Amino acid sequence: RDAWTTMPLDAPAPVAEAARSQAPVWSESPAAWRARYPHLVDMLEDYGYSGVLGLPLLAGGELVGALGIGFTDGRTLDADERTAVTALGDQCAQALQRARLLQVESEARRAAERLTAMVAALSRARTPGEVTSAIGAAAAELGASASIIAVRAGDDRLDLLGTAEPTPSPPWLPLPAAHPL
Repeated sequence: RDAWTTMPLDAPAPVAEAARSQAPVWSESPAAWRARYPHLVDMLEDYGYSGVLGLPLLAGGELVGALGIGFTDGRTLDADERTAVTALGDQCAQALQRARLLQVESEARRAAERLTAMVAALSRARTPGEVTSAIGAAAAELGASASIIAVRAGDDRLDLLGTAEPTPSPPWLPLPAAHPL
């Protein structure tokens, strides 16, 4: 199963085929599996599956993924069961889309909070050293290892105003500052 953590969309497999075609792929018997995916027969037998199906996960007409389901009991789904499995795929797609949107919103909120904190720190700065410290903290929030500030000194040079390196987290604080807890 570890070999299936990443799958190209053009892979000859039920899940990838469902994603490509944006239609369910029903391969519910060993004979159907062998005819459609002969290169995967050994895997089917290793897992004990007698059939599999692949469903595209569509939300708002956009492909967000695919769902694969394996069966070990050697049965064919009737029309009502296929409708139920398709509805399950639809609910899965909507849940993934909501989770994706929530993640994007959460990341945007955290970025806005970081920017607000950076602006506030710069607004409070009263000395060049405080400006350097505020910029160093802002650079560290962005993942920088160090920062420098150089100021223009005449027409032909910049003078180093200051440098900053991020302060390491205390060893007793394993969570990053942006952690939701």
